[in-house]
Amino acid sequence: MLLTSEEMERRRPVWKAMSEFFLDNHLHDSDKQHIAEVLLKSGYSIDELQKILWGDISPVLWPNLILVAGEWTPWDMDFVEHQILSSPAGPVRRWCSYLAGGHVATSDWRDVVAIMSSSMKSDAL
Repeated sequence: MLLTSEEMERRRPVWKAMSEFFLDNHLHDSDKQHIAEVLLKSGYSIDELQKILWGDISPVLWPNLILVAGEWTPWDMDFVEHQILSSPAGPVRRWCSYLAGGHVATSDWRDVVAIMSSSMKSDAL
């Protein structure tokens, strides 16, 4: 995956925030609120963010969600970034990562999308 330095700076906080979906712990409402704020600040649309979630993050981190004792401390983002950039996921890998374990993050993602949507409606008023 080739991204400009500007695009990398824009994506890094998004990757970090989304990586929390793939930790072996329960996200609280305050965690989801924080993730939503970071994602809104990025300027990406919800559709673009969804593509980043399932195309960049899930293919790298999904295995943690099916481990008996998965990682629960924040990810080493240098590792995550290296994995995303060095081995971009094609359609089959994205689909497999979702089915194999990434789907576990769907509930938290929906909650964050609802928070973002609510915030965008409030801002429009």
